[in-house]
Amino acid sequence: MKRGTPKEAVGRLNAAINKALEKPSVRDAFSSIGAEPVGGTPDQYGGLVREQVAHWKTVVTDAGIKVSQ
Repeated sequence: MKRGTPKEAVGRLNAAINKALEKPSVRDAFSSIGAEPVGGTPDQYGGLVREQVAHWKTVVTDAGIKVSQ
């Protein structure tokens, strides 16, 4: 989400996503591609993103991967 998105909009979108994830058809669609659907709050999602960025940054650095342009 773009930084600065109004909290009300984030809250509405989050509620809609969590509601959709309650539907078996939605959960099955995610499961069919090997994804595990997990609902939560915007703050939980932000924490997950920060955690993943830190993890993959370490993996890339340890592997000596360089970006070429």
